[in-house]
Amino acid sequence: MHKFLVVVERANGNFSAYSPDLPGCVATGATRKEAESEMYEAIEFHLNGLREDGESIPEASSSAGYVVLGSGPVSKKGVPESKPEWKKRKEVTTRIRRRVLKRNRKTRAKRLSKP
Repeated sequence: MHKFLVVVERANGNFSAYSPDLPGCVATGATRKEAESEMYEAIEFHLNGLREDGESIPEASSSAGYVVLGSGPVSKKGVPESKPEWKKRKEVTTRIRRRVLKRNRKTRAKRLSKP
């Protein structure tokens, strides 16, 4: 089984799809669903052609993600956090860092004062 990233974009009056891991493998459709279906067939055709030519099938190395702007900090789950939650988390992190630094200073001072 192979898994490839497929990027679908709205074009002028239709949708186009391509896979960054399979150069030259593209498809179009009147709807997003049609473009995805056509891309599935195009990938199958492309991989069969590679096999027939005795070439290896490339490893999928692409990934995708979204960047959310204008909504404040984002949680580890990718969901925008409200400002108070973010500030609270930052304050807790700052307090922990200060405690660790203080403990490290004390430990260092004890080591230096020992004969």
